[in-house]
Amino acid sequence: MAGNTKDGPDTVSNAELKTIMLRLESTLNKRMDKLQTQVNKLNESVSTNQETIRNLEEKVTRDSEQTNELAHETVPNIDKKLTELKQDIEKKLLLNEIHDRKTNLLFYGAEENKDKTIYEVVRDFLITDFNVPQADVYSIFIVNAHRLPRRNYGGQRKGPDPIIVRFGAIGDRDWILELAKNRDYVPGRKPVMVYTDLPAEMKRKRGMLVAEAKKLRREGRVTRIKVIGTEVIMEHRAKEQRQGPWVKYSG
Repeated sequence: MAGNTKDGPDTVSNAELKTIMLRLESTLNKRMDKLQTQVNKLNESVSTNQETIRNLEEKVTRDSEQTNELAHETVPNIDKKLTELKQDIEKKLLLNEIHDRKTNLLFYGAEENKDKTIYEVVRDFLITDFNVPQADVYSIFIVNAHRLPRRNYGGQRKGPDPIIVRFGAIGDRDWILELAKNRDYVPGRKPVMVYTDLPAEMKRKRGMLVAEAKKLRREGRVTRIKVIGTEVIMEHRAKEQRQGPWVKYSG
């Protein structure tokens, strides 16, 4: 005869339950610690990224300010300095050209003569129109001389082409120029003129002032045209005020 057995759920003692709970709590704490560690790392990463973003924003701001400064201050200053440098170089080049032309004179009114050289024409011109003694004329050293093409007005030439003469000595050039300035006006005598040689732009300016000077002289004014540095100016005053102040022509 078989022995009696009991069917039913296993029974667990309190000690075993306590052990199980401690194990669960330990496992949960480990997982919480691990999770906290991951959260901390994530926070650190977020904080680092935020710091990086702030640094980038500050750099962008600084770069923007520097760009604005470059655009509004540095570049205009560079442009200004370059413009000033360009103008200074152009002025120095112009002054050098003026100096190089210093011993030149332009003669207007010397008739053409195909039977004579240009040097003979110049010497005859000085003897005939400026009463320079022949001996003095032939003592003047002329480095070079040639005619310059003259502009036509209405398809017709207004007199012979001017002659440009380069003298070997500034003293000879000044002497001839002074003779031309003091040449007496004689009605009916052919017009002759002697001018200093200038760079093209200054020569055009002088030509305009010569035309204006004629108008002022018809109004009873006395005029004179001067070269100051790289500027060509005209001054005028009343004919009767021989000792009066000169007034700069303003156009």
